[in-house]
Amino acid sequence: MCKREDFGNCDPETANQEYCIFHKPKKSEEEAREFYRKFLERFKPRVEEIEVGGRKIKRLVFEEAVDARGYVFPEVPDVPIKYIDEEGNEWNQKFTFENTVFKNYVNFSHVTFEGWISFKKSIFNSSVVFNKTCFKADVEFKASVFNSKFKLDQIQKLLSTHPELAAWMMNISLEDLEIDTGNTVVLFIETQFHGKAIFCETSFNAEVVFFKTIFTDDAIFCCANFDHVKFEKITFLSGAHFNFVEMNKGNFEYCQFGTEKTPTIIFFWNSTFREVKFVECTFVGITLFNNGVFDSAKFLNLVFTSPLEFTRSIREYLQGYDLVDNLILCGDTLKDVLENFDKREDIENLYESQTLIMLYDTCVFFRNAKFTKALFYNIIFNTGIDFTGIKCQDFLINKCKFSEQIKFSNAQVTKKVEITNSVFNSNVSFNRAEFKEVSFNFTIFKEGANFKDAIFHGTTHFKGIEFKNEVNFSLATFKGKTSFDGSIFERLAVFVEQENTDTSEPTPKFHDELSLANCDFRQGADFLGSLKSETNLSKLWEFFSSCFSNPQAMIEALRVQRLSFEKEGKRDEADRMFVLEMRAKRKIRESKLSESAVQKATSIWGVRHLLNLQDWLTTWLFNSSNIWKELLKLLVAIVPIVFVSLIITVSIATFQFLYLLGYVGEVVLGDWISLYGTSWERIIGVSLLVIIGNAVPYTIWSKLIDGFPKTSNIVVRFANALYYSLVTFTTLGYGDMHPTGWLKALSALEALTGAVFMALIVAVIARKWMR
Repeated sequence: MCKREDFGNCDPETANQEYCIFHKPKKSEEEAREFYRKFLERFKPRVEEIEVGGRKIKRLVFEEAVDARGYVFPEVPDVPIKYIDEEGNEWNQKFTFENTVFKNYVNFSHVTFEGWISFKKSIFNSSVVFNKTCFKADVEFKASVFNSKFKLDQIQKLLSTHPELAAWMMNISLEDLEIDTGNTVVLFIETQFHGKAIFCETSFNAEVVFFKTIFTDDAIFCCANFDHVKFEKITFLSGAHFNFVEMNKGNFEYCQFGTEKTPTIIFFWNSTFREVKFVECTFVGITLFNNGVFDSAKFLNLVFTSPLEFTRSIREYLQGYDLVDNLILCGDTLKDVLENFDKREDIENLYESQTLIMLYDTCVFFRNAKFTKALFYNIIFNTGIDFTGIKCQDFLINKCKFSEQIKFSNAQVTKKVEITNSVFNSNVSFNRAEFKEVSFNFTIFKEGANFKDAIFHGTTHFKGIEFKNEVNFSLATFKGKTSFDGSIFERLAVFVEQENTDTSEPTPKFHDELSLANCDFRQGADFLGSLKSETNLSKLWEFFSSCFSNPQAMIEALRVQRLSFEKEGKRDEADRMFVLEMRAKRKIRESKLSESAVQKATSIWGVRHLLNLQDWLTTWLFNSSNIWKELLKLLVAIVPIVFVSLIITVSIATFQFLYLLGYVGEVVLGDWISLYGTSWERIIGVSLLVIIGNAVPYTIWSKLIDGFPKTSNIVVRFANALYYSLVTFTTLGYGDMHPTGWLKALSALEALTGAVFMALIVAVIARKWMR
């Protein structure tokens, strides 16, 4: 009896042999012809003629189920196979599954295809199972169609009842898969592809599951369409090609793309993924997602790595312009693609385009990809990654580790990007990137971080970030609120171009608030660039004013720059930053003088009660519907209302005057005279001007000073007046001379001015010495 009789589909004529004709391995050529003849006679397909490409061809239509479990399909013999269907239509040509129609379920479980087999342009209208199927040579499903309405959750529910999927699938009847009438499924369970597996342009309208399948050679899914697909525990030992694929609701779970011994190239070029997840997968080699479209894509717990020797060999191979036969582009080898390129410059243009990328340290590419929503969670990138030119709405990177360089150059995020709890062990570049809202939280940059020319359109957060090397924000633009709260900068943080000479359009530009609270700049921050040694305060003020549209942001930057200069021991430069900082604060107070006066006046107890009285009178005045009563109330209340309004107005005006007086005093005493306590030279110079200036009226009206020496010599009189002015200014008061008349007021005013100036001189000089 046939050793595979347990399948129940043996050939009756040869079932008494060790293997029947269907299950016998290693058939002879004659047995191969007999196998395919009997295969057709057993399943009785209908032969029909169709027109393809302007010529008529014959194809097979299987109306009934095809149960080929355990069959061994030999190499298709290169001779005609004769078969006549029930309607008398004849098949007299080489056997092929191309253009075949399977109207009922198909079971190829435990089948071995010993030679090349083609299902090109076949149509599967019901369930298809390839359980533990072995393709020893190339297999082609190009342009095939799998139709189904079966739901993936139904598959999962069904499989969850069986702890050992492989053991269950060995003897399962396909009727069990038909949960609802007309619903079908496509399963590739523990299938082995030892040759190329070509699924180019295939349409999977069925819910497809690839489980524990091994692709030893290239797996080519270029231009395929998937609707509900699951790749679980798949091993790709050679190239994986998903170029121009369209996938709706798919999962790649626990897949192995290449190994350390057999790294590979994984292509996802120009593909569209809608609600697709990559979970617990390992990518060993070079992975290309260039120009992909990702709608709600999730990348969870992945590992990307590439052996250095493999990367170098690929790079050297490409740079040598050799024809790489094992790289597949949409079903064609690179050799086929290059056949039309006769000139070297044409080949060079091909390599410079997106067709192939000259590889260096970067082995994961998402160049020009588009993300509607993207989540990268707990991923280890042991190789460089390139997000250059990506466009996305929401982009989240959480708990990822980047061991090599990463590029976000020219990236555009229209909604929000968030990078949280991640580690960048190598250089990262956001050069010329554009962000709507961006948030970096508790992330570590161990090497250089480059945000040069980046544009931040919305709120920007750098919270708890550790920059362990230089960070560059030169030529960046922050249009929304920006905060670096709690961040650590171990090296110099550059915010402007180092060689910036154009002060009319300096960069970066902060258009809104800036917060650098609790930041640790261990080697300082640079908001000045080439103007670090500039001593002209007006020029520095013009520079910062054009950099910062918001005075609060200017204050924060000046504060940090001042602290940086103080840490470097550059006291004079720090003083200049302090002066500018105080001027910026004064500018804010200037814009709020009237508002502050009103708030202060209305906060006084009496004024507050008068306002309440005014509100009560207004309410009482207009709560009657009788016009005559309202007129009478108006006559009674007009005087109190006017009186109350007058008191409130006078109070506000008084405080406005006091605030204005304080503002003027700050400008004169704080800024003009002492540069906010940073210039003792100015104070002494102004003091001398006050002393000499007061000596002039003392000289002219010396008769009003008792004890003033009488002499006609103008020089002597001026010298005595200068002495009197000095004694008065310093408040020494020897008593040998004292003023009378109106000079008493002048002397008192000078004495008061002197007391203030002397205190300023002592404070400023003491501050200088202590520093």
